[in-house]
Amino acid sequence: MLTLDKINHFATLQGDRIAIAHDDHQLTWNQFRELTEHRVAYLIKRYGADLPRQACYVVNNRIDLFPWLAAFATLAIPVTGMDYTLPPPTLRIMMKTIEADFVLLSSTLLHIHGGLDIGQSFHFESITFDLDSPSMAVVDAIGQIDDPANGQRTLPVPR
Repeated sequence: MLTLDKINHFATLQGDRIAIAHDDHQLTWNQFRELTEHRVAYLIKRYGADLPRQACYVVNNRIDLFPWLAAFATLAIPVTGMDYTLPPPTLRIMMKTIEADFVLLSSTLLHIHGGLDIGQSFHFESITFDLDSPSMAVVDAIGQIDDPANGQRTLPVPR
């Protein structure tokens, strides 16, 4: 996966050209950079020096997954994709085996209902984010990196 440095390079060259497209959805290089920056900043602000040791995702290929994967690559967080067609008990065993402490999933794809109960529904022992949840906008809000005092974009650095 591309790191933020590489995405910045391509965004400088390609700007508003399409970087990723799937069905009716697309991300330009500038959008890809911004979303990746938000996720990197979110992870750093949320975890500081104690970044997740292992991330995994249980979703189909989709546009909103790529900025997360780029953020994990940028921060050197190993990430594993899991087959979303597997039953929850098997997924739990696999997550426990790889010691995943950060999980991205699709509640719609996994037929999990109940919003906030996702972690409990699967009995995950990790931080769980539902990419189908409207609350994912919170990640972008927390991950804002604009510094209005000096008009520059700044990423916090893990300690």
